[in-house]
Amino acid sequence: MAVLSKFANFLIGKKQDYRQVFVHSGRAGGRVLNDLLRECQMERDPTVAGDPLSTGVNIGRQLVGKVLQNNLYLPDEEIIRRTSVIEQEKPDVGQETEGEDANL
Repeated sequence: MAVLSKFANFLIGKKQDYRQVFVHSGRAGGRVLNDLLRECQMERDPTVAGDPLSTGVNIGRQLVGKVLQNNLYLPDEEIIRRTSVIEQEKPDVGQETEGEDANL
């Protein structure tokens, strides 16, 4: 098995924490999770015609629900794949680029 990055380990650990709270804590955790997801209005169209502010609020609400779902149910393999893509795309930290002062 390959050695995982700190970032991948962090996200997998976070998933385990979410599952401990919402899945492995018994019926109460499931009820709270269901209530939160209902409040996030995941099944509703977030668009409010002519009202961009309300639309933005609804999209933000749904984003919270998606974060909950991803932290609970995203397979470890997908977490590892996504972190690998992110790490390949980020610039190398600590390397100077031409014209930049390293002391800034």
